Amino acid sequence: MKRVILLSITLLLFVSGAMAQEQTSSNTFFKDMSTRDYNRIHLGFSPMNIRWQDNADANFKLCPLSKSVSVGYLHGSNLVESLPLYIEYGASFQYSFGMSNDEKKYGSGTNYNVNTVKMYSFNVPVNISLRLGFKNNKIGIFPYAGLNMRYNVAGNIEKFKGAVIGNGFGAMGGSHTTTYKLFDSSDDKYAMGEKALNRFQLGINAGVGFTFGKFYVGAGYTADVTKIANNARREYVGSLGVVNISVGLSF
Repeated sequence: MKRVILLSITLLLFVSGAMAQEQTSSNTFFKDMSTRDYNRIHLGFSPMNIRWQDNADANFKLCPLSKSVSVGYLHGSNLVESLPLYIEYGASFQYSFGMSNDEKKYGSGTNYNVNTVKMYSFNVPVNISLRLGFKNNKIGIFPYAGLNMRYNVAGNIEKFKGAVIGNGFGAMGGSHTTTYKLFDSSDDKYAMGEKALNRFQLGINAGVGFTFGKFYVGAGYTADVTKIANNARREYVGSLGVVNISVGLSF
């Protein structure tokens, strides 16, 4: 996936550079396309996962991020007069979550270990985009590539441990829930300690969006370059990957 993203960025930058150098010859193709700035508000749903370097199954159970929802704003500013080449920048608020359930049976009973994770983040994307308009610009295609900066404001992991003794209507064994602060590396009882996650990640964006009138739909992928977890001594190293699916309004 990283190779696909890097190739997409290389191709987009190459095309952008060629377009900027060949404005006169390109005017015939682009003459009817809009070069006005644009704005977009969007809602997103994003399957996501941490790509663990080691002990992937065990680490996922400990920090089971699997999906997120987001809301954001983006502005497209024209870079070259008479060409539909833009720089896009904006911000979005993202709520990420996930759950893992580990059951272990013993005799006539079952132990339950349930981890629930929640994370709150701000994203700031900066992309280079083409705005290809068709049908008198009523239909638009927006291939893009660039960078994403994510700052994780807060988060926690809630760990439930319990047991059911016997079958059917068996008695409930002892159980308790403990909540740990996801980004706290202190020695506090309710902190993640050495396994605390990093607050800032830099990632690479690539994708494509479509407009139909003012309605927008898009899909892309963000691969983090910096680690969200980087404790090699504890074999707890991983980077976040996010599939971006969004709908919104462009104006």
